[in-house]
Amino acid sequence: MLIDLFSSDLVAGYKEIVVARQALVEKWRFDLLRAYTQKRERYAQQLAQAEARKERYQSFLPFIGILLALVCSVGAWLTFRNIDLACLGMFLMLGSGFGALLAVVPSMGLSRTPPPPENPVTRTSSAEDESPLRQKLFPRLVPLWRREMALRIPTEREVEQMAAETGRWDLPGELDLIRALERVASPETYILHSLLLNPDDDLDVVVLGPKGFWYFEVRHWSAEFAWQQGAWQLWQFDPETQTPQPVTLPETPDEQWRRMREEALTYLKANAGSALKRMPVIENIQGGIVFTNPLARVEIDRSAPFRYGNIEQWVAVYQAAPRLKDISQGRTLQLLEVLLKRHQSFYPDVPLRSMKDAIPNVIAEVERGIQGWIDSE
Repeated sequence: MLIDLFSSDLVAGYKEIVVARQALVEKWRFDLLRAYTQKRERYAQQLAQAEARKERYQSFLPFIGILLALVCSVGAWLTFRNIDLACLGMFLMLGSGFGALLAVVPSMGLSRTPPPPENPVTRTSSAEDESPLRQKLFPRLVPLWRREMALRIPTEREVEQMAAETGRWDLPGELDLIRALERVASPETYILHSLLLNPDDDLDVVVLGPKGFWYFEVRHWSAEFAWQQGAWQLWQFDPETQTPQPVTLPETPDEQWRRMREEALTYLKANAGSALKRMPVIENIQGGIVFTNPLARVEIDRSAPFRYGNIEQWVAVYQAAPRLKDISQGRTLQLLEVLLKRHQSFYPDVPLRSMKDAIPNVIAEVERGIQGWIDSE
């Protein structure tokens, strides 16, 4: 999930939202039980009415059977009595048989007992054994709360326009990578785009979640990249000369990735809490260079001391990575909040989106569903 970099109060909001579900159950328990009692009474009335209809219909069945038997007898008599009336006789016999089948259908329908209404507040000792109704009325609030910090990924046309306006030509590749990662990442995974650690550089794409901390440096150039024996060579097509021209980089992609990785490590160690400092994820930021332009040519020797690949290759690597045992949702949010505060420090005038203040929106959404069930017949 791509998130808003100006989200705040993540840890405080998380601590509140994890206990809000039980508070909702207690708040609505009496109203739900009263509605459940009314639904049970209506259900009992429906059963009584259905039983009465069934008895009335069954009282007519002998007469229907006699009538069908008479029709069948007349049809048989006509069939064998007069060859000219044989067709009519056979039609009456078949019709009586078909009528007998039709007479059974209402009886089968009336014999079906509709399921009773579920009790919306009772539950077993295990959360996994909750009834579907209880899960519907009282869904897990953390996913709904997490959705409050989500950002919509711009369309490809919007991205092209943004790149043209800002001159950030790597932007299409960065968002292509984010789209691909969103398709495979777990719901509790957070994706950050253009996260600032200093005023001059940002982390192109950061993924933080159960599989740890991943940082991707994106290159969306239509160029030829080569790395041989420790040296980079890059050629970019020159539209004026119609030939590839060598390009001198102030910093190579792997140098930039390592520098930004070390800067992130240094910042996290200095600003994350003592509990987070003992987490292995702090020491092991994964990821590497992503070449996203389909027209790019990449020739890198296998001995290269850095990781690289295209979007499909990196998505496969991420999918194959194991979940880390020491990464809980709470710890993930602690790390995330530390990183976001750093980014937000460079934009003091931008209003923050408090995730603690977002909780009433989540509660209101759930309560509308509860009230809708209470009001339903």
